[in-house]
Amino acid sequence: MIRQLSGRVGLACLVALFAVEPLLAGELKPVNRGIEASNVYPRIAPLKPAPKDAGLTWAKAMIGTLSKSSKTKVALDAATADAKIPSVVKITVGDKTTPIPLAFKVVTYTSRGKAGSYQYGYGSAIVTETIQGKAVPMSYIVSCYLLAGKAPRVEIARRVRMETKVQFGDEAGTIHFLDTDGNFKLSRHESLDASVGKTTVQIVPNAPANIGGTLYHVKFNEKTNVATVKAYEGEQGKVASNLSAYSYVLASKTLGTHLVTNETGTMTLPAGEYKINRYRVTPEKSELAIVGYGAKSVTVVADKTTTLPVPETLTATLSASRYKSRVRIGLNMTISIGGRGIQLVKDNASYRPTFEIVDSENKVVYTNTLEYG
Repeated sequence: MIRQLSGRVGLACLVALFAVEPLLAGELKPVNRGIEASNVYPRIAPLKPAPKDAGLTWAKAMIGTLSKSSKTKVALDAATADAKIPSVVKITVGDKTTPIPLAFKVVTYTSRGKAGSYQYGYGSAIVTETIQGKAVPMSYIVSCYLLAGKAPRVEIARRVRMETKVQFGDEAGTIHFLDTDGNFKLSRHESLDASVGKTTVQIVPNAPANIGGTLYHVKFNEKTNVATVKAYEGEQGKVASNLSAYSYVLASKTLGTHLVTNETGTMTLPAGEYKINRYRVTPEKSELAIVGYGAKSVTVVADKTTTLPVPETLTATLSASRYKSRVRIGLNMTISIGGRGIQLVKDNASYRPTFEIVDSENKVVYTNTLEYG
């Protein structure tokens, strides 16, 4: 009886041990999540006319490598020898070639009052590369530009998703980033993200982050690619806004960088002082949004809800200066919550204020719009 009872107790303790041990740390490794589209740092592939024995079809085929130091081969080809434009980029890694079909469209533009156009082609595919002895599923995003009188220009962006699974409280999630250098490391121009369910948040390594409504401290070792997650233990407060449309980027060297929007709603943050790096607010009953950078600081008070500042006044000062036969019109805007680079936005596009010049009889003699910058 004693032996049986001891065995049952030991088994129960073992089961309990495994049940409460969450996955709080993990190493980010390459994973295949399909095409990871991004326009970050594409490279121009140095191509030259292909020799006749290159095994290509198009009479104007071109060949080269991904870069001057790369062994990855790149070829620009078409289905027939007399094709007017190319239709495929071929990527050769080792003895395996992956064709990436191109879909072209005509792009029109105006430069210095003259209209022009060019053809733009786009394609993507997963190419398996061997890096550091490992088979890596690399996303290749290819752009091809065809301008009259110029040789085709091929730009290639390649990236791989680095990911690990971790546990955020009761919910399973991932920590990940897009490696655009092929070195499996988080570079300065790459961002570390955390995802829980359908929510993805950009996080600052080794700083607190609100992930799925809860504050966590995510530690990331850049040398080992190991991410560790633990609940944030410092004082906390909440931030909210009285507006129905808003976004603020609140930043602190020690408390992290946080995006607070009307979609996130009232958000829990570490208590302390933050700089408002960027904001976009739409005053009630207004069609225009106000965008600015570097506004006044805001202090998140522990155990309380802090209301984010909103602009009470917007002051616009119009100036005119004359140089010979030209007149320069300028508009300087300042806002009560502070900031620089103030702009007005309507329907996600910059709104250009209109001005008028009148004579002594108040008759409009000239009208035009202003450009930012």
